[in-house]
This record gives sequence, C-alpha cells and structure tokens, in this order.
Amino acid sequence: MQSIEGAAIRPGAVRPDCRGSAHGSAVRVRPAPLRVAIVGYGVVGPLHALAYQTMTKTLPGLPRKPEVALVVDPDAAARARACTEWSVPSRPPGAHLWDEFAIDIVDCCAPSNLHASVCSGALSADRSVLCEKPLTGSGDTSAALVALAETRRVTFGVNFNFRCIPALREARRLVRSGALGEIRSLRVEYHRSSNLARHQVGNPPVNVNRGALLDLGPHAIDMVHFLFGAITGVSARTHFHDPCASTAADDIAKMECVLDKGALGSVEVSKMTAGATNDLRVFAYGTEGALRFTSVESDTLDLFQGAQYATAHQRLRFGMGGLDEEIAVIPPETGSSVLTWHAASLAAFARRVAGEDIPIACARDGLGVDRVLDAARTSAARSAVWVPVAA
Repeated sequence: MQSIEGAAIRPGAVRPDCRGSAHGSAVRVRPAPLRVAIVGYGVVGPLHALAYQTMTKTLPGLPRKPEVALVVDPDAAARARACTEWSVPSRPPGAHLWDEFAIDIVDCCAPSNLHASVCSGALSADRSVLCEKPLTGSGDTSAALVALAETRRVTFGVNFNFRCIPALREARRLVRSGALGEIRSLRVEYHRSSNLARHQVGNPPVNVNRGALLDLGPHAIDMVHFLFGAITGVSARTHFHDPCASTAADDIAKMECVLDKGALGSVEVSKMTAGATNDLRVFAYGTEGALRFTSVESDTLDLFQGAQYATAHQRLRFGMGGLDEEIAVIPPETGSSVLTWHAASLAAFARRVAGEDIPIACARDGLGVDRVLDAARTSAARSAVWVPVAA
C-alpha cells in the first residue's frame, strides 16, 4: 500500500537566541519549537505528553523540537491533572484555541467518535494533525478528511506506532526484498485483557465505540498493510460476551482476508485474553522462508530461511538506536518499549511537519484501514459472507 501525503506548508520559523553578542556581531538563531496541542487527556494523551518529553531529551538533532503547549479536554479533572503533570495551559474545547496558543500540531487523542470533528476543525484552521487510531472508523468520513487535508496542503498522519518497532521494520524489509519468496499465508493477532474486568459482576458494559474490532483492529489491519500489502476482501465474525446488553461492544473479532497479491491471511483481535497486556503477534509463511514476531519479546524476530528453512532458524535481535535513523529516539543498544515506539512515531511526524521528506503513517493509510473496517462490519452482520474492500 502506497502512502501519499501532502507537503507541509508551515515554514520553519526562527527566533533570536538570547545569547547573542551585545557588540553588534551576528545573532545566532535557532528554530522555533513546534507547538503541540494534545486534544484528549484520558489514557493516550498522557502517554503522548511523555513521548514528546522523551524525544526532546534524546533527539538533539530535531530540526524543530515539538513541545506540548496546550492540553484540551472537556473534563475539568483531566485538565487539572494535565496542568499538574506538565505545567502547561489546559482549556475546554474552543474555536479559537489554535490561534490563541499559536499551535502548529494538533495531536488528537480524543475518543474515537470525536476524531472526525477534532480533525476537521484543525485541518480547516490549516494546522497539521496527528490522529490516534482509528482515523475515524468510517471509510467515507475518513475520505472526506483526507480530501480536506490535501486541499489545504497540511500534513495529516495517524499514530500507527507499531510500525516503529525495529524488528517489524526489519520484517518489512525482508518481505519486500523477496527474502522469504512469495508470501502465501500470514496471521496477525492482537490481544489484550481490557474487557475481562468490564464483564465481572457489577460492571456493566460501557464504551460501545470501543469494541475489539474498532479499538484493536486498526493496529492489526495496518500491520498487514505495512508488512504484506493491501487487503482486498474479508470474511469477518464478532463475538459479544453479553449480546443482550444495550451498550454491548464486540469483545472478540476474527477476520479471514485475501491480499492484493493473492496471499491468504487472518486477523484476530480480542479484549478477553487473560494475561495479555499489549500482545501483538505476526506470522508469515513464504515459498522461501517464514518469520514470526511477538511484542512480548519486541526486540526479537525469528527468521526461517533458505531451501531447508523448516530447520534453518535465526533469532535476530534489535534495539531502538542504530537500526534506522528515521525512528531512533534513544541511544544504541537500548531495548524498545511502548513509550519509545510512540516517541519514534511522534518524532517522525514532527520531522515531516518541519519539512523533512521522511515516510510516515499518513492519513491515506488510516483511510485504507477504515475501508477494511467497513467491510468487516458488513461481513459480520451477514454471517461472515465475503465482502470486497472498497478502493
């Protein structure tokens, strides 16, 4: 799947350095920071704030360092917590905040059902936007946002942070180089235990828009696209632990799929897996090799390769630093983690906004995922009938 991204048009402004000479010599200048507004300070917002701090400390070469200048949340308690934790202004949503606080990047960490309105408002104000997954969860809605961003020529990305795991970037290189031959089958699984507590006695189902398909599915689907190519057709089923509840959201979803190059695959996501915290697993089988990955050992990639690849096993190990200059955010020989994956993703987006021509997970990638979600929901509602994915 090709990523297409409109060029950023906000220039790299500069400001005088206060250490300039008082005797008329040339005053040194340094790029002004990129001012970031985090919209939504629930679960993901604080992680993004920490990621921005991490990259500021570990990436001295950033052309324009991003700094959190504002937190936006309708909840007063969340705003108070942001002020306490980061000593930055916090405000309820408002129409003129981006101008008032001279915001360059709007980082949308709001609930999924608010993504469309937050992104639309920021894009219409000519701000670069980084959105948490899913983009909107609806292909048609996301397509309208992509068109808006391209019309206004602002940078628009999605935080698919799993793309920044060094072992998975190596997996992508191996697949695309043909080292595994023709990929015939693949499997991507993403498991958490989030809904186990929700279904205990006395805990009614909540968050109808946070079912497994919409919450975990985007990461798993994007990983198929990132590593192997576009999904063109799906057959999906969803499972509801309590289907009689009026606010029930799916707890488990499973999808069989066919890819544009003919490979067969499966995607499974579950929020009912005991012991799972953030468990992503990838398996791929080709004519000349195979690979497997699990986020439980996120710096490791198991590779089986060659004419007798069934027994030729290599275990490759990676750290964040040194593998890929585009994503390294901490020193070499340091293991990766959820925080560093987020920091790497956010740093790449900031560099793109600052004018560097580096790849990011762009809004068209998010649109591609939402088209698959549309097809999966249609299929699940029709007893797993095969449904083509809209272009």
